[in-house]
Amino acid sequence: MIRATLLALFVALIVACSSDLPAGSDAGAGTDTPAGDASTGDALPQLDVVGPATGQDAMPPDGQVDGPSTTPDAGPQITNAANRRSCVQDSECDDRIACTEDTCVRVDMELPRRDRCQHRPIANLCPMGQSCDPRMGCRAGRVCATDADCTDRDECTLGERCDNATRFCIYDRVYDGDDDGYASVSCGGRDCNDGDRNQSPVADELCNGRDDNCNGVIDDSTAPTLCSPGGSCVMGSCRCSGGLTYCDGAGCVNAQTDALHCGGCGSRCQEGASCMAGRCVTPCAMLRCGDACVDPQTNPTNCGGCGRACASGQTCVAGTCRCPSGQSACSSGCADLMTDGRNCGECGVRCFTPDVRCEAGTCRATRCPTAEVMCGTVSVCTFYDPRNCGSCGTRCSVGQVCIRGVCGV
Repeated sequence: MIRATLLALFVALIVACSSDLPAGSDAGAGTDTPAGDASTGDALPQLDVVGPATGQDAMPPDGQVDGPSTTPDAGPQITNAANRRSCVQDSECDDRIACTEDTCVRVDMELPRRDRCQHRPIANLCPMGQSCDPRMGCRAGRVCATDADCTDRDECTLGERCDNATRFCIYDRVYDGDDDGYASVSCGGRDCNDGDRNQSPVADELCNGRDDNCNGVIDDSTAPTLCSPGGSCVMGSCRCSGGLTYCDGAGCVNAQTDALHCGGCGSRCQEGASCMAGRCVTPCAMLRCGDACVDPQTNPTNCGGCGRACASGQTCVAGTCRCPSGQSACSSGCADLMTDGRNCGECGVRCFTPDVRCEAGTCRATRCPTAEVMCGTVSVCTFYDPRNCGSCGTRCSVGQVCIRGVCGV
């Protein structure tokens, strides 16, 4: 009876001691041996675990990959930066890793498509001795005693060290060459160009002859940001139809009338101005003629309407061209019909000069080569008189002069 009792106590003690060994430890040897050690014959993969399995976050809760988290533990909140992407609901975040809890986390209240997927490793979903690697699932952790045991040749993992709590090798972050928060395809991520932060799974697809959003399609015509609104992508360049001009961020615009792109993209008119024929013009309360704002009641160049110019010497009064008092409006301008040698007595009646001048509206010769003739009650020189050229009553046409009794130009 005593022997049976002692044997039962001995077995219970062995079971209790065995349960205290760290996961992945060699229970028979009593000390931890790195996985794959030649002395144990272990052929398990030599894989690191992302962050500690328990006790604190292995990576920042927001999925950034710029260093280990310093936030007190609230359970492992690990985002797999290799597979992080924008989302709206949890169902879009399935990473096909059985040991991770996939959720969509709101990071921008204004732009829900900027939300990010989080992939939280659940340790108890893996068999004993294995840990959940959010990139590859349940894997045998590499057992370690010191940080030196965790040195590897995996260029995708950074900050390898030995976790004191679990005695597994862990790493702080996944390599991100362009620091855009997304690991390259070669490191299990979806960044198609880890040397350019303008190319990533959540970048806007642009019309530039390359795959900006890393979906495998160059200048993807289904992308809502491509040449929108109204444009089309042709050989890496956004183009518009109907004479419109494509401007980044605005789409197709009419550069002839658009005050924000007057004459060209980004050429903005001042407040209150409008765009006409591709040029900014200020408001006009009267009449706009070309670029000028005029008063058609007084403007001699646009008297009564655009392009209605007054003749020389005229002024614009109440929208009508007028000559000064005592003058008449002739084709050559305002003229005094009593003295103007080009408009003597009437518009267009010319006196031959210098021997003939206009006096009292009549062409009079200072010296008449022939005897003057009485025409009615007036003595005239038919040699020069355009109203009596060569004989009484013979009138020269408008613009002609009388020379030696003959009408001519």
